[in-house]
Amino acid sequence: MTFGSSLNHWTSATVDAKDPQVFSFHQHIVPANLPTYKFNS
Repeated sequence: MTFGSSLNHWTSATVDAKDPQVFSFHQHIVPANLPTYKFNS
């Protein structure tokens, strides 16, 4: 389970001891896995 949108497919974490915030997280979306929506007009 990840934070944020239900379209978030995976999350990566980076650890950088030289950065004052140390941890950073990034959301990734796989375009091929996006849902397709059909709108009836």
